[in-house]
Amino acid sequence: MRWAVLPTMLFGLFAIYSCSSDDDDSGQKNVTMKVGDTYTIKSGSGWSVDNDYVAKITGSTIKATLVGEATVSNGTSSFKLTVDPKTILWDDPYMKWNASKAQVKSAMKKYELMNENDDQLIYYGKNKADYYGYNFQNGKLSTSMVLTSYLEDEFVDFIKERYILIDSNDETQIIYFTDYSMKYVVIAMFIEIDNVDYCIVGYGDASDTNSMAKTMKSEFVNLKPFIAERIKNGDINVANSNIREVKANIIETMKR
Repeated sequence: MRWAVLPTMLFGLFAIYSCSSDDDDSGQKNVTMKVGDTYTIKSGSGWSVDNDYVAKITGSTIKATLVGEATVSNGTSSFKLTVDPKTILWDDPYMKWNASKAQVKSAMKKYELMNENDDQLIYYGKNKADYYGYNFQNGKLSTSMVLTSYLEDEFVDFIKERYILIDSNDETQIIYFTDYSMKYVVIAMFIEIDNVDYCIVGYGDASDTNSMAKTMKSEFVNLKPFIAERIKNGDINVANSNIREVKANIIETMKR
């Protein structure tokens, strides 16, 4: 993966805008929207946004395009724009890099711990997340992961509302993304095993994407017997999907 801007790295809907506001120091109203919604600024002209991944502005109309935060200004006034997702399949994993195991455990106290060793914590997931995984190097958090077998259209919406497409690899079935702030890279690794399709969504801030991918695949292999047992017991609802179709759909809908 090559991208000069970033270091390479590891591992119902509303028809109108949803808006809440707070006053900033200049008296302007801060705006909160959902992806895909629009908002019309009531006064002033010459508005622009400092992150055009998060939103686009035409005249005085803002269209929210990506989860994140931005500042909207026109040279004399400004306000904070927050864009929230419409599609929620699971809570984000804990992603404060270099955190200790104790800190991760504290953040995940509402989840059941499935397995722990010196370098890893694995939790049972909720909603559409089957598992959460956390990897540690020298006792510090290096990679966070979510494993899901839910690869329906909502999964595509979930990804495209949150991330910017960077690159993809057809041979390894991996897609690379970043968030609006470009502070980390997200890897979506698609794997089929025992006729069941999965995606591991991995997050991290190290500089070696290949190491992240290997770590994710290793963790998946470690989970195989647990996954098989949960499928047998009906604890995981397996969606009918095709990895290549899901991957192609994500790439096509995310082209900007």
